[in-house]
Amino acid sequence: MNKIRRILNDVLVGTLGPSEGEGSKWIVVPCALGVALLVAVLFRQSALGLPVPTRPLPGEVAHGRNVMFAWNAIPEASMQVQMGPDRSFRQVLYTKTTNPGVTNIRARGIFDSPGEYFWRVRAIHNGSPGSWTRPIKFLVE
Repeated sequence: MNKIRRILNDVLVGTLGPSEGEGSKWIVVPCALGVALLVAVLFRQSALGLPVPTRPLPGEVAHGRNVMFAWNAIPEASMQVQMGPDRSFRQVLYTKTTNPGVTNIRARGIFDSPGEYFWRVRAIHNGSPGSWTRPIKFLVE
């Protein structure tokens, strides 16, 4: 359990920085390591104003030509989503900018052939685009 707490502390401090205020420190509640790491990532992304892609997840298989893409909400931010056949996005198949508060889109008829695709999302605050998330690979059958 102490090893897990050390790892989680390193993740939290490494992503969010040291806790602020005199006498304050990160409180790590013992739980499954995967859940705790996910919580740490969500805290990090929220603190930086970055969206967290939730669907499709890396390696997930989407069936058919209509694929749902989802992410967490960033208050008062529009989102821009891109999809392409390679992780560098040299060729972009689809780009969509949403209204604030929208947390998913359904890309219809974009994926004409089965294969490997990538997607990414970024928040746009007051007209200023943020950083893209890392490209997420998914498969279309």
